Amino acid sequence: MDDRLAIILNEADNVTLVGYRTAKDKETADLERGFPCAGRWRMDYVDNIGTYDNAVDYAQSLADALWGTIAVDGEILVDGLLTWHQDTNAPEIALWATRDKDKYERACLDAFQHLDSPYVFI
Repeated sequence: MDDRLAIILNEADNVTLVGYRTAKDKETADLERGFPCAGRWRMDYVDNIGTYDNAVDYAQSLADALWGTIAVDGEILVDGLLTWHQDTNAPEIALWATRDKDKYERACLDAFQHLDSPYVFI
């Protein structure tokens, strides 16, 4: 089961990173019915990146840092937890990614076991 969805919109006048979490039972979902992937999603993050060179790459790096990385005391222990895709059916969507909840939780537990620090920053 995926617990995080990130979409990078590449429109003519702006690149936008939009983040979603899994919608709770009986909560209104902003995305569902399989777009762009299975699940019910509630929007909880929007960042207008702009249109400068490499804006899509920057948005992808930002999403990876926010939701695909586990770091302790400034040291990156795990990255690459987001699985990226390109959607050819929706031209305004440059990229979208999901995060596997089980892999994320295991990585967090591993971070606690391998370091003395009691804190995991996500």
